[in-house]
Amino acid sequence: MVEKVKRRVKIKFTQKVFAFQPSSKNSHFMCSEKSDLIILSWEEFREALSRLSDQLRSRRFSCIYGVPRGGLVLAVALSHHLDIPLSLSPAPDMLWCDDIVDTGTTYLQALKEYPRATFCVWVAKNYNSQVIHALDLSLKKEWVLFPWESPELILQERKRYLERIGKYPIL
Repeated sequence: MVEKVKRRVKIKFTQKVFAFQPSSKNSHFMCSEKSDLIILSWEEFREALSRLSDQLRSRRFSCIYGVPRGGLVLAVALSHHLDIPLSLSPAPDMLWCDDIVDTGTTYLQALKEYPRATFCVWVAKNYNSQVIHALDLSLKKEWVLFPWESPELILQERKRYLERIGKYPIL
């Protein structure tokens, strides 16, 4: 039996050092501080891409649309894997891609406007039964850091979001 070696990755923020280590259940990195993040890797992205491609390969779409910022990376990758054109604007029978469905605001708005579209995300925290996804984090409260995002910027974004909804971050 091969024993896995635990990895530790340190990311330094202005005054704090966050030590990340793989969680026991998944290969995600969990922050040891109170401002927990689930950090996803490019390797996990490739695995998710493969799983999503397998689920979507037999379906037909006029195009693939990626929600600006997070959804674009997944949309471009699926466009290459499935040989379906990428579109800069949504279409009724598209494959709609985003990085995550969390609160569902973006998803529900798109579903209302494009009820015939197929919806696909890398990570699902909500609406798991309605959206094709590769990773179910419905029981997780941590913020997700995607490989194309900056840890420093995501923590700033998280702080602004918590302040906007009246909760104050622990950072």
